[in-house]
Amino acid sequence: MRDANETGAANVTVLLDGRYSARTDSQGQYEFPAVAAGQHVLVVVPDNLPLPWMITGEERKVIKVETRRRTVLDVGARRSDATQM
Repeated sequence: MRDANETGAANVTVLLDGRYSARTDSQGQYEFPAVAAGQHVLVVVPDNLPLPWMITGEERKVIKVETRRRTVLDVGARRSDATQM
């Protein structure tokens, strides 16, 4: 869950179905225009995530896109705790 004062990470690569890529903007938002309805796989490339942040959960998400609807998916990240290493 994003806190009210948190913004998204900029310049992170997001892949759709392993074929299309987008980069997040300064607010951490990304867009894939004109996606066909149905199930799709979204992957966040963790290599581009600024340190010390890491993806929480799985980097690969299956999403369902409905006809003439906007689908929004936030991908969680958390600060890694160096004391646990």
